[in-house]
Amino acid sequence: MIDCASPPPIATAKKWRERGFEVLNVYVGGPGATEIWPDDTTPFRDLGFRLTATYVPEQGARLLPAGGDAAGDALACLEAHGMAGCPLFGDVEEASYEANTDGARTWARTFVGRLAGHHRGPYGPPAMLGQLGDLEHDARATIWAASWLEDSGILPPAQTSTARIPGLSDGLFRGRRAWQYAGDIDLDGHLVDLSVIDATVFAAAPVSDRTRLRDLLDDLTAAHQRVTFGIAPACQEALADLTRAIDATRALIAAE
Repeated sequence: MIDCASPPPIATAKKWRERGFEVLNVYVGGPGATEIWPDDTTPFRDLGFRLTATYVPEQGARLLPAGGDAAGDALACLEAHGMAGCPLFGDVEEASYEANTDGARTWARTFVGRLAGHHRGPYGPPAMLGQLGDLEHDARATIWAASWLEDSGILPPAQTSTARIPGLSDGLFRGRRAWQYAGDIDLDGHLVDLSVIDATVFAAAPVSDRTRLRDLLDDLTAAHQRVTFGIAPACQEALADLTRAIDATRALIAAE
């Protein structure tokens, strides 16, 4: 998993895919973000990347415990980037945790709590994440630990399992967590941080179900328009079935 504050040129991202990297983290917004990626993330999806999103609140002592307000803004940023349903992380840097321990911890809990139903969680130091075990009961909650190995460079998968993250209990959020193990790596001329992430973090969330329903509705409506004109009598029953399917899909979207 590649994490970089600024989006890479498409040619560089293509090289990363050819090298075997599968996940790309996108900075979607927040008052503490140094740079926000462009809204259109389609070119990276077209290369075959799976995407995660990071929202950056105010950092340091200015990090307020109002994670609920941030949650709503983060969802809006996620949708603006066409990333509804992607795992969403709230960034709490180690310096922020050290400067405002209680506020950082409360912010993380509130951020996760207000985003129930989504795959989401805090990014931060193991010292903070280790105090969030009360969130484990939520199957869609995850954590992303920043715990760099000294001079690690790019490590093979066998050496970067999320099962063993320095400074974090092996059992905490087991099977649904990420580990940032290296930072400030020059990768094909672009400065990046490197992580590993459990595949289960990408399990579909309800918001992505709505996206798929909308796509289905578009397909059904297009098919309906193609067959409506000049249709043979023998196809009238099939057309009626198609109309009912469109109505049912609209009802499901409205119920989401």
